[in-house]
Amino acid sequence: PLTDSFMDWETVWNMGAQYPAKQWSGEWWRGPELGIYMMDPYIWAGVGTWPPGITLGMTPAQHVVIRPVFEHIFSLGNKNSPKYMLTEVLIGKMIAEFLYSRRTTGLRMPGDVKAFIFQFFNKFVFDRDVSF
Repeated sequence: PLTDSFMDWETVWNMGAQYPAKQWSGEWWRGPELGIYMMDPYIWAGVGTWPPGITLGMTPAQHVVIRPVFEHIFSLGNKNSPKYMLTEVLIGKMIAEFLYSRRTTGLRMPGDVKAFIFQFFNKFVFDRDVSF
C-alpha cells in the first residue's frame, strides 16, 4: 500500500540519476524499503524512528555524517587483516551452529534466515549474543 514500484531497467536507471539532487532539495524522500522488500517492523520497534526502519529513510545531510561511521563499523579491511580473518571464522562457526540447530526441525523460510542475520549482525557489530 502507498508504494510505487518501477521494474524496468531504463526507468530505474533514469530515476536513480535524479536521486542526489532531488533528495538534497527535499523533493524526494527515500523510505526504509529495499525495492519491493519491506523491512520487518518488529526488528525496529521501539527505536524511536518513524517510519520504523533502517537508515535508508534518513536525509542526505544525516547520511553524510553517519556514512563514515558505518563504513568503519562494517568494513572488514583487506583479506589479511585481523578483523577480516576473525569475522571469517565467526561467520563460519555461526553458520555451522545455525544449520546444526535446524537438523531436526528443518529450515523455516524466511523467518529462520532473518533471525540468523539479526543474530550475526548483533554479534559482529555489538559483540552481543541474541537468541531466538
